[in-house]
Amino acid sequence: SIASSRSSAKLCSFLTMPDDRRDMKIVQLSADLGQAHKSLQEEIQRLVKEQTQLRTRNAELESENSHLKQELGQLRSVGAGLVAEHKQTFELDWHVVNHNSPAHSVAVSPDSNYCASASWDGFVNVYNFSSPRPSPDKKDFRPEKKLCALAESSQQPGFYSVAFAKTFPNILGCTSADKNIYLWNHKDNELLKQMGNYTMPGKGHEDEVNGIDFHSSQNVLVSAGDDQQAIIWDFQEGIMLRQLKSPHTAAVYGATFLGSALEYYVATCCFDKKTRIFDMRSKTVTCELEGHKDDIIGLDFSGQTQMLATGSDDGTVHVWDMQQLGGNKRLHDLNLKMITRKDDVEVKRVSFSRDGDMIAAACSSGQVVVFHGLKTGNVTHDILDQFNDCVFDVSWGVDNTNSPLLVAASHDKSVACWKVR
Repeated sequence: SIASSRSSAKLCSFLTMPDDRRDMKIVQLSADLGQAHKSLQEEIQRLVKEQTQLRTRNAELESENSHLKQELGQLRSVGAGLVAEHKQTFELDWHVVNHNSPAHSVAVSPDSNYCASASWDGFVNVYNFSSPRPSPDKKDFRPEKKLCALAESSQQPGFYSVAFAKTFPNILGCTSADKNIYLWNHKDNELLKQMGNYTMPGKGHEDEVNGIDFHSSQNVLVSAGDDQQAIIWDFQEGIMLRQLKSPHTAAVYGATFLGSALEYYVATCCFDKKTRIFDMRSKTVTCELEGHKDDIIGLDFSGQTQMLATGSDDGTVHVWDMQQLGGNKRLHDLNLKMITRKDDVEVKRVSFSRDGDMIAAACSSGQVVVFHGLKTGNVTHDILDQFNDCVFDVSWGVDNTNSPLLVAASHDKSVACWKVR
């Protein structure tokens, strides 16, 4: 071929060259090859560097993608609430200041006839919803009863939580900074029992008692304390039945029974950022729920939907599916920092509506955030601004038309009630 002939001619020409010219040609070819090799090495190094940069950028993009997916999940959980879809109208019924210190807890009775607020001032105010109002003024609604633990009002221990018994609606329980639990017949204004170390040395909490809940069908209550334990009590006999200590590693702030379908189970929330489900029969932990990044303050269970809600100082509410214990399925992650647009907002106590479709969250920002649509997953929200200080507790009931009503207690010493129209 022509190309082969040309190559043969070049080779013959090279071989017939004088030695000195051939040597110079070899040196020139060697130099050209060395330069080409150097250029090739530089190109390889450039490609390797570019490949490393691309891998790094790819890892960054994967991380950003993961973060965006997480934010998208949160936005989907909050749902249309971010565009302020109001399906409910909250009408303020009354807003009163009847405490001398922060109001720390509030509860509505099972029959929704009464509301009780507990304060650091050592008093429990009991309001009768059916009592005639002295005037249309929303600030003029006085408690029917004022319950206290001691005869001397100047020595009252601060109260941290309050609840009505579900099996005996006339019984009202309250936990205290003095390590005790107090039980009253609120209709007769009679102190029935004082349960704790003062009356039963060695049997009770060894530190402040933070939370209380009554069982839906048994005459027992659960209390949660700074001594890193929850205690199950027979409140009729006033005796301690179970101590749920391990594996709590910090203060236990709340506890709630899991309804009649899960009658032997109780949940606790702890400052170690974990929520635990205990089997009261064996005192063993059935499952641990994790995900919060700060102290867990709020805890509530809905028997209607078999959902458990937790509220934390990290500014979030998590809603868990309790239909299958141990499944640890989280249904909703509700980010109140995003909703309130306050980076420092903390969630205190939380409460489900009676039908389980709404949940109210008390916030350190002085607001109550109410989420709707938990059953369908199309979650919207309302923000109730009424207070000048941290809202610490919320509780639901129904009015005489069976429409929801909501009460809240604030550290500005006031209690407010809204009706849903």
